[in-house]
Amino acid sequence: MTLTFQINYRAVYGQRLCVIETGSQTFGWTEQKPLELRCEGDDFWTATVLVEQPSGEIGYHYAIRLDNGGFLYEVGACRELAWKTTDKNIVLRDFWRAATEEDSFRSRAFSFRRQ
Repeated sequence: MTLTFQINYRAVYGQRLCVIETGSQTFGWTEQKPLELRCEGDDFWTATVLVEQPSGEIGYHYAIRLDNGGFLYEVGACRELAWKTTDKNIVLRDFWRAATEEDSFRSRAFSFRRQ
């Protein structure tokens, strides 16, 4: 099965968008070794991973890796996803959860699609 993260975020030069796990470490994506997304175009970030477990779950946050090595996390509760043995491909189309109304202009609305 493949798991694809997609998010729109208008980053500043030098920032990199990452996925960092919370709770149990299914994939081991920590601040020391996050899943880094690649930027396609001006503000569309994506990463696809192969999931070998037939079923499972993950808790995660999006974070911006700053030039100095620090992280800026999105606000709000941890995001959660569970998958079943029947899932073939999961595409997560998320949005950046901003702390202020002004920050919300950096993102777009989200959608979730199972294939």
